[in-house]
Amino acid sequence: MKKTLVLALVLVFAAATTAFAFGLSDLKNAAKAAAAKEVELKLSDACADLKSYEGSDFDPVKNKKYMYKEYGDAQWDGIAKTATTNCLIVDFADAVLKSDKATQDDVAAAVKALEPLVAGCAKLTSDITAFIGTVKSEPSKALMLKDAKGTLDNVTASGKKLPDVLKGLKDKAAGFASGATE
Repeated sequence: MKKTLVLALVLVFAAATTAFAFGLSDLKNAAKAAAAKEVELKLSDACADLKSYEGSDFDPVKNKKYMYKEYGDAQWDGIAKTATTNCLIVDFADAVLKSDKATQDDVAAAVKALEPLVAGCAKLTSDITAFIGTVKSEPSKALMLKDAKGTLDNVTASGKKLPDVLKGLKDKAAGFASGATE
């Protein structure tokens, strides 16, 4: 009887210790997520060639902050930075497209920054969707779910806009090449 009682107490103690350890792990992850670092991007962070456009009429950062959170998770941090960078470049290119003041050089800079995004847009959307699936199955990443969903919405919107902006810029560039000005 005493052996059974001692064995039961040992098992209860082991279970409690294990539960506490997992709870402590979750607390550490929650603290890590709460301490997420907000990173703000500027045009030159998105594309070094666009540094001269910082503060210009084409700079979307003048009207909106382009920020993402770093959680210390290499997979998410890379996705978040790429997504925010892409949105910033698409918005820059859209501002160039819509401006009557854009020169041939402005259009060329926008096209040069935008073209590399075309191939990676679908992959980025897929990466974010896969990450959301991972977050749902890993409680330690649960606090990233809201950011991941918001990022997916932003990338989806930019991805829809990207082909039209690129086509419009190429048409505008062709107009410059033919000598026509708008």
